[in-house]
Amino acid sequence: MPLFGSPNIEKLEAKGDVPRLIKALGDHKSDVRIAAAEALGHIGASAAELLIAAFKDWDVREAAVEALGHIGAPALEPLIAALKDGDQDVRKYAAGALGQIGDARAVQPLIAALQDQGMLVRVAAAEALVHIGFPAVEPLIAALQGQGMIVRVAAAEALVDIGAPAVEPLIGALQDQNGDVRKYAAEALVHIGTPAVGPLIAALSERDQDVRRYATEALVKIGVPAVEPLIAALKDWDVRIAVAEALDRLGWRPDRAEAGAAYWAAKGEWDECVRIGAPAVEPLMVALKDGDQDVGRHATEALVKIGASAVEPLIAAFKDQDGRKCAASALVHIGIPAVEPLMAALKDGDQGVLVRTSAAEALGQIGAPAVEPLIAALKDHGVRRYAAEALIHIGAPAVEPLIAALKDHGVRRYAAEALVKIGAPAVKPLVAAFKDGDRDLRRYAARALGRIGDPRAVEPLMAALKDHGVRRYAIEALVKIGAPAVEPLIAASKDQGVRRYAAEALVKIGAPAVEPLIAASKDQGVRRYAIEALIHIGAPAVEPLVAAFRDGDQGVRRYAAEALGRIGDPRARKLLRAAKSDPDQSVRKVATEGLAGQALADKLLRVRIGMTAKALTGLVGRPAVTRSGAAPRGGSSMVVVAVSEEALELERWLFQTEFGPFLVVMRRGLVAEILTGGLLDRLRPAWRTRNT
Repeated sequence: MPLFGSPNIEKLEAKGDVPRLIKALGDHKSDVRIAAAEALGHIGASAAELLIAAFKDWDVREAAVEALGHIGAPALEPLIAALKDGDQDVRKYAAGALGQIGDARAVQPLIAALQDQGMLVRVAAAEALVHIGFPAVEPLIAALQGQGMIVRVAAAEALVDIGAPAVEPLIGALQDQNGDVRKYAAEALVHIGTPAVGPLIAALSERDQDVRRYATEALVKIGVPAVEPLIAALKDWDVRIAVAEALDRLGWRPDRAEAGAAYWAAKGEWDECVRIGAPAVEPLMVALKDGDQDVGRHATEALVKIGASAVEPLIAAFKDQDGRKCAASALVHIGIPAVEPLMAALKDGDQGVLVRTSAAEALGQIGAPAVEPLIAALKDHGVRRYAAEALIHIGAPAVEPLIAALKDHGVRRYAAEALVKIGAPAVKPLVAAFKDGDRDLRRYAARALGRIGDPRAVEPLMAALKDHGVRRYAIEALVKIGAPAVEPLIAASKDQGVRRYAAEALVKIGAPAVEPLIAASKDQGVRRYAIEALIHIGAPAVEPLVAAFRDGDQGVRRYAAEALGRIGDPRARKLLRAAKSDPDQSVRKVATEGLAGQALADKLLRVRIGMTAKALTGLVGRPAVTRSGAAPRGGSSMVVVAVSEEALELERWLFQTEFGPFLVVMRRGLVAEILTGGLLDRLRPAWRTRNT
C-alpha cells in the first residue's frame, strides 16, 4: 500500500497480491474497500484461507465476510472448517460468511453451530440459516427434537424469521410423532403470523385430529389477522366446523349477511339461515352438495323456505352432479315461482344437456302449473324434446291441454307423442275428442289411441269408421290395438257401411284374427267377409284352416277349402287333392278350383320381362285379344319411340282366365310389361306375404 493515497486495486488484483488486498479492506474509503472485496472474490479459493484468518482483524473482518461472499462455493469448505476454530470471532464471522454464500451444504454445520458455547456464534449461525432460507427449513424442523433446549429454541426462532417459506413444512410438522416438534412448530406458526393463516385454515381439513387442534390453537393465538380469512373460509364446507369454532374462540359474532349465514350453516342452525334470507342462499347451496344426506335435506328445506331468491342458484346447481338431486327437489317444492326460470333454462341453448334435462324433470314434478308453458315450448325445436318429457311426467293433468294442442299444426305431432307415452290416463279424453268439430284433432286422437293400445278405445274407433275424415286413422289404430279389436271388427262385417273397412283392418291385424274369423265363418251373416279376410291374411291362416277343414262340418269344410285354394300355399295342396274326393259336391268344386288357381298362379310367376312371344304362349296359351292402341284403364298407355325413322308399336295381349283377366304388353315380340290386374294377388296371397 503506498505511503500516500489509496492503493491501486486493479494492479493488486492483477498481481494476485492477496495480503495487500486484505489490508485494503480496512481502507478509510468505502469504494476502495468495496473494490478490494470484489477483487478478492475474483481471485477466488486461494484467497479464502487468508480472508478467514482476517476475521481476527477488527478493521477488516466485516469486509472479509463480504469478500468471501463474492468467492462463493469455493470458500465453502474452509468456512465450514472455520466453524470449529478456537477463536470465537472466527467462528462467528465464518457463520456470517456461510449465510452470505447461501449454499444448502452449509445448513447442517450451521445447525450444529446453534449449540456453540459462544452466544454471538449461535446468533450468527441462526441468522445465516435464515439467510439461506427454504433449504434450511426441514433440517431446522428436525432440530426441534433431541438437540437440547438452546438448539430447539434457536431453530424455532430461525424458522419464524424465515417466515412464509417455512409455513407448509411447519404445518406438516404438526403431525410429527415427537410432541416437542409439534409444540415448537405450532409456536413458530403463531409467531410467523399472517403468512401462516391461509395454510393453517387449510390444515383444518386434515384427517389427523391433532393437526386440526394445533392449527385451531395457532389461529386463535394469531388473533385479529386470522379473523377475516376465517370468515372467508366459512364458504369452504370441508373446514366449516373448525372455522366456526375458531371464530367463536376469537369472539366473533355473525352478521346478517352471507358470512353469518355460512357460520350458522356450519353450526347446523338452519332456521337462522332462513331468517337471514337471500344472503343465505349461496352458503346453503354449498351445504346442498355435502355428502351427508341429513345436511343436504336440511339445506334443501331451508332453500325452499327462502323461496324465489333461491331459484336461479338452484338451477345453476344442475351442472353439478353432486347437488343436482337436492336442487331439483328444492325447486319442485318451491313450485310456481320456479316455473318461469326453469322454462328459461329449458330454452337456453347455451346450457348443457344435463341442465336442460334436469329443468324438464323439475317442471314435470311441479306438475299442472307448468303444463301451458311446456306445451308452448313444443314449438321450439331445441326444447320440444325436454318439454315433451316433462309433460309425460306430469301425466293426467297435462292430457286435456295436450289434446287441445292437437289443433295446433306447430305442436300437434309432439303433443300426440306425449299423449301416447302418458298412456291410459289419456284414453277417455282422447275418446271424447272424437266429438270435436276439428277433423285434424279427431285424426290425431285416433292415431294416439291406436298407439296407446288400450282396449277401451276399440268401440269408439269402430264408430269412427263411419267418419269419412277419420276412417283411415281409425283403421290404423284398430290394427295397432290388434287382438282386442278382432271380435268387434268381425261383428261390424254385418254393417254394410263399414264392413269394407273392418275387413281391411282384420287383414292387417293378421294372425291374431285368424281363429276368430274361422269361427265367424259359421255365421251366415258374416261368412263371406270372414273367408275373404282369411284369404287376404294368407300364410298365417293356412294351418288353422287345415285344422278347421279336418274337424269342421260340411259348411266349414267348404269355406276352408275355398280359402285354402285361393291362398295357394303349397302346404294345402295335399289336402285339396284329397278334397276333390269329398262327399260334398260343393267342397269338391272349390278344391278343384283352388288347385286350378294355384296352377295358373305358378305359371304367372314364371312370366318374365324379355320373354319371347313363343315362350309366353307356350306357358299360358294364346291371348284372347291382340291389338295395338291404348291399354285398358289402369294399365300402360301406348308408347311410340322413333328409332332409325321407324316407329315401334306396343301391343296389348289380353289373357282371359276363369279367375279373371291379365294383360301383357309386348314390344317387338318380347314381353315389355306384365299387368296382372291384381289376379296374382287374388290367387296367391300366401306367396305375396312371403315376398313382402
